[in-house]
Amino acid sequence: MTLNFPETKVLSEIVTAYGQETPDKVAINDGKTQFTYRQLADLSDNLARQFVAAGMKKGDRVCVIAKKCAEIIPFAIAIWKAGAVYSPLDQELPRERLENILNNISPFGLIYPQSDHAKLETINLPLKRTLESCHTPVETADVVLPEVNEEDNAIIIHTSGSTGLPKGVVLQHKSTVAYFNSHRLVFNTSNESRCMNTASFHFDVSIQDTFLPLFFGAYIYLYRNFFIPELVLPLIQKERFTIITAVSTIFTLITGDLANLDKYQFPDLRYISMGAEVCPVKLVNKWLETQPGVVVINNYGPSEVNSATVCYKITHAEPSRESYFPIGTPNAGVKAVLTDDHRQVITEPGVNGELYLGGMQLMREYWNNPEATENAFDYIDGEKYYKTGDICFYDEQHNLVYNGRKDFEVKFNGRRINMLEITGMVQEKFPVQSVEGHHAQLDGRHYLMLLMQVNDYNNLNLLKEDIVKYLKEKLPAHSIPNVFSFFDTPVQTSSGKTNKKLLAESTVDALKKNTSDLFFYQNNEFIKFKQ
Repeated sequence: MTLNFPETKVLSEIVTAYGQETPDKVAINDGKTQFTYRQLADLSDNLARQFVAAGMKKGDRVCVIAKKCAEIIPFAIAIWKAGAVYSPLDQELPRERLENILNNISPFGLIYPQSDHAKLETINLPLKRTLESCHTPVETADVVLPEVNEEDNAIIIHTSGSTGLPKGVVLQHKSTVAYFNSHRLVFNTSNESRCMNTASFHFDVSIQDTFLPLFFGAYIYLYRNFFIPELVLPLIQKERFTIITAVSTIFTLITGDLANLDKYQFPDLRYISMGAEVCPVKLVNKWLETQPGVVVINNYGPSEVNSATVCYKITHAEPSRESYFPIGTPNAGVKAVLTDDHRQVITEPGVNGELYLGGMQLMREYWNNPEATENAFDYIDGEKYYKTGDICFYDEQHNLVYNGRKDFEVKFNGRRINMLEITGMVQEKFPVQSVEGHHAQLDGRHYLMLLMQVNDYNNLNLLKEDIVKYLKEKLPAHSIPNVFSFFDTPVQTSSGKTNKKLLAESTVDALKKNTSDLFFYQNNEFIKFKQ
């Protein structure tokens, strides 16, 4: 039976009504630990009172080292109940980058897995708790929780920046709740939905595939194993998932050989949510051909507008399609316009422009970064819009079609990476005259490339290894390039600029011919470097 949705306006009340109406229903399950809605309500309430008793105040930030586990959920809800701001961080962040983030947002508390205690014990904050401690209630009946307002800050998600410090996207309760209500209309999410989480908790998609279903009383399974078909496809069948959310790269891994889908039927599955990267047409077609009744949603949306805010529904296979699927039209309450270089609105099909997004789902700001905040927004006819930096055009049906980036940010394995940050680090540290970054997809694999001008070809393999070692100390693992191309004389356009297009195309051609991660330029093409 589908329940009426409570008039919830703040995330602190995300499970309150369901804790009373469906108390014994399992809300979250990670394959090892599970919590019912009543347990989530009670545990988060007790944790919130512990936080307030420890001195936490409205607006304080709390960082959660986001190891994927069920214990994160009561902690996140407790942070909201205490009037504080939930900020999940990548467990694999290098120490320097972690400390930069902590110094910037000055958190009151840090929540982390017990396994990371030795690594984090020297960090001094008023509140430090392990995720595992959520199972131990403390008597706090006399502690009064603050009133949480929909205008209050709720979430800080860190995204890529053009300097060494990632930008903290600040989302309010009202913007996230607006996003939830808008997104539900696309997927018909209800308390009868059974959802599969595949995203890491520091990634904005985790808000969509975990907290959004909880907002509507659904069941969520946190998948923590390897993304291989032999593990995932039987689980989809066993758990009877109705909604699966995954970036395109992950869904490709889940599927594996397309013939795998001929072995399974998923009669309960209703929606597949893809996004963050272009949807592979062959992959989408195979799912629709083998799983009758399934709808694939191609989602688009940056963290600054609460993730997925534009979508395109794919209801049937299109074997003759030669181009990528559109990203579609804005969800309810979302405003989208295309603008040309003179800030004039584009309405006709086939004309490229920068995509601007507006509406209730907009972020408030970048934390402690007023200059970046000011540069992020623009006003069209008095309406506030976020400038996405993505180039799109309208097709004949007025669907938006993604056509690349305006700046130096790329999507790699579902994560947004600013190439200026990587190339700047390499150019500053190593003996290279110039360095360019490029992202390419070839035969289902993704390549993050560095294209570098050097004085000579001596010890290129050693140089590559030194660059990788240095970047691993500075950046998350998903930001480390996996292809390196070197050239000793400038490769230029007729205007004297570095010919980025030629360099990138030549490297891709070399990849097609060789299995290697290191190339050098010779006779107008990159060839495999003999190590």
